[in-house]
Amino acid sequence: MCAAWDPSSRGGLVVIQPSVTHPIVAAATDVRASLKAVALRELVAAESQLAELRLRILGDAGDLAEQTAAKDAAGWLAHHTRTRVADARADLALATALNRERPALAAAMREGAVTLAQAHVVHRALGALPEVVDAETVSRAEAHLVERAAEFGPRELGRIGRRILDVVAPDVAEPAEAARLADLEAGAARKTRLTLRRLGDGTTRVSGRIPDHAATRLATYLEAYASPRGAGKKAGDKPGDAVARLAYPRRLGEAFAQFLEAADSLRMPLHAGDATTLVVTVPLASLRAELAAADLIGAGLVPGDDLTGDRLSAAQARRLACTAKILPVVLGGDSLPLDLGRTRRLFSPAQRKAMLVRDRTCRAEGCDVPGTWCEAHHLDPWHAGGRTDLADGALLCSHHHPPSTTTPSAPTAWPTATSCSTPADNLDAMAPTIATNTEVGLDELLDFVRPRHHMLLITRRADGSPQASPVAGGIDDSGRIVVATYPQRAKTKNARRRPDVSVVVLSDDWDDAWVQVDGTCEVLDASEGDTPSEEALDAFVEYFRTIAGEHSDWDEYRRAMVDQGKSLLRITPTRWGTVSTGGFPPEVAAR
Repeated sequence: MCAAWDPSSRGGLVVIQPSVTHPIVAAATDVRASLKAVALRELVAAESQLAELRLRILGDAGDLAEQTAAKDAAGWLAHHTRTRVADARADLALATALNRERPALAAAMREGAVTLAQAHVVHRALGALPEVVDAETVSRAEAHLVERAAEFGPRELGRIGRRILDVVAPDVAEPAEAARLADLEAGAARKTRLTLRRLGDGTTRVSGRIPDHAATRLATYLEAYASPRGAGKKAGDKPGDAVARLAYPRRLGEAFAQFLEAADSLRMPLHAGDATTLVVTVPLASLRAELAAADLIGAGLVPGDDLTGDRLSAAQARRLACTAKILPVVLGGDSLPLDLGRTRRLFSPAQRKAMLVRDRTCRAEGCDVPGTWCEAHHLDPWHAGGRTDLADGALLCSHHHPPSTTTPSAPTAWPTATSCSTPADNLDAMAPTIATNTEVGLDELLDFVRPRHHMLLITRRADGSPQASPVAGGIDDSGRIVVATYPQRAKTKNARRRPDVSVVVLSDDWDDAWVQVDGTCEVLDASEGDTPSEEALDAFVEYFRTIAGEHSDWDEYRRAMVDQGKSLLRITPTRWGTVSTGGFPPEVAAR
């Protein structure tokens, strides 16, 4: 080591390090690194001890919340320390457990042997144990997890916690695990859903929740198309080129599209008696001109959103024709036999496809159910001499398709919106509507309510009289009815005062089914004072998804809920009536 004079440096003396480290300098460097390692470990231990002290005080700070009118100590802490409400509530739950029922975990934190993150993992693992596990077994599980915390971080400790019964109580582990998995699978089935939202830019946003086993299978399928091992290949930016260098979500998106194209249409479920088929209409002139574009006809994402009119490039049409079951409908060209007369009663697949091209949707007036969901119907009944010809056929949905009958005077069709409408004398014979009342369980109730968003909320005023409010509602992932509103609305004030409310769930059509649901309502405000409520904002996200699907910017949506001061009513069903339709009582209709 040597020194040189530098007037520009502080003190003028600059130390120049030698090119080869001296053994004494190397030893000093090693000592310094060792001291840093010791200091960091000691600091982490000190942080754990300090966290335990903070939790001990937090768990005993209920009087502080009462004095300041806060909901609880976590709410006070989040507001005054500018921390997340969700984190503060998790800390409060852990603090309560440490003070009351987790002595070994609390002692380990006081000694600095367990970090705050590890303590949360242990607390969750112990809280997830089934109720049949006795207190002694829980204590053994706590001691084992605290011991393993000296070797494993939070992630690994969580895995151990999920299988802790295999270690401390193997005799109850297997039945408990079976019950847990059954509950998980049942919950997954209730939460399973898929939404498709057309964005208008040539893409559709696909979002949803599916069971883990289905997601694992899907991921395995997509990996085969995404080819993650081909990362060294040169990738282009056109669909169909190698995509190994693209972002992984992009690769999965393209893999999903390829997976759908490769699906075997012959093994798909039937659509109104025919295998899954994509119908592409191609004008004959365009076909002879080597095809500029084609039109798609098929089911849309929801009724009223059919694919009719969607355009397909020539290249895509030719490629699809090579990989899927495609029916090219050449407008102006030769057709398959479409008139079968009295030779057969049921319409042929070719006739159903021709009806799909012609009708597009259910032929009943005002009905927009996609044609692929419909059944082929004789306008002139077969039993009365009707012919199985294209001109005498029409697509009708299951609601508008009349039942098969051998009585000539029975109704045979609904009024249609096209030139081949049912004769008026058939309409005169239409039977009266009979009222129905169907008892349902909770799962059936939620399945009925989930697609319906027109509701009437009934709360109670201060004097006990009913207050009725038309609202837009949905069902969240936990099976609760959710309604967005404002804190100053009468229904919100009523629900805070008397949480017992009723909701009448209506169908879009006036004469369709409805049901009344009674339940207990809780009011969630988007913010508590100046602090956004993470629990409420998460609930608002679920509400939006049930009504409109995915939002383009969830952070922007959350800010809007806070800025607008919104409130959310969350109603847990406790009682419900029958799913009912209006009409004549059966004894009156029979007269």
